[in-house]
Amino acid sequence: MRNFTKAIATAAAAASLAITLSGCSVFYPNWGATGEPTTSATPTVEPTKSATPTESASPTVSSSPTESAKPKKKATVNIINLSNDGTSITAIAEVTNISEDGGQCTLTVTGGSVTKTVSASAESNVSTTQCFALSIPSAFFTTSSLSAVVSYESDAYKGLSPANSVPAL
Repeated sequence: MRNFTKAIATAAAAASLAITLSGCSVFYPNWGATGEPTTSATPTVEPTKSATPTESASPTVSSSPTESAKPKKKATVNIINLSNDGTSITAIAEVTNISEDGGQCTLTVTGGSVTKTVSASAESNVSTTQCFALSIPSAFFTTSSLSAVVSYESDAYKGLSPANSVPAL
């Protein structure tokens, strides 16, 4: 009888442990994710504004009506952490009012007359949308007075964080 009671207690403990550990996948939604963005984190080198305005010779009229794009809803973007380690400027950001996959986050850092951008994917994180880490080499900038913003855009949402001062070394 003692062995039977011991066997039942052992089985109950094992079942309790299995149920407890299976709940981990509920609390960690990215189970099995690689954690690496699928897009390149290489900064763009093109200037953001054109030096000379362009003019159209004459307006053209389309023979077929075009469907107007549906306006995008506002995404509330917050920079959670902005750091400068002397090698790179890194931002961690989230979109607090939506939770979706497939959007893209873009970090824009401006210092003096230099503006650099880098983009990465975003993914759903329980009740928010988390941007993958965004990083730009600090060697592009000759001034220590830098400003950073993160924008988010998906098929249905678009938004921009408030401007943040990049910490100086």
